[in-house]
Amino acid sequence: MSFKEDCKKYGVVLEGRWEQGTDHHPEANQSLRELYDLDFQEYNDHFSWSVGGDGDNGEILIEQYSVILELRDAELKEKYPDAFEKVKELSEKNNVSLLESALSIIQDK
Repeated sequence: MSFKEDCKKYGVVLEGRWEQGTDHHPEANQSLRELYDLDFQEYNDHFSWSVGGDGDNGEILIEQYSVILELRDAELKEKYPDAFEKVKELSEKNNVSLLESALSIIQDK
């Protein structure tokens, strides 16, 4: 399937996210801020990411990565509905990634 078809299937907003008030995926914000820092500190600002303005290359990257993560979440929720909801709830409560929440559940067993 294409991204457009997947987005339609799962109700993920692909185009016009800003205009529709669709927030960035929280993991996209965190991961890409780390990518910006890594690029600037260790790679001499190779990509010259610009963040903070509508339509700059950093904002577009966060928007695109948000779509990827939202599709991933939708696919996981479809495959593991009960477990996904439990992990998502814990993730939001503790303000950590879905992966970290899942690992904490496994470790606590």
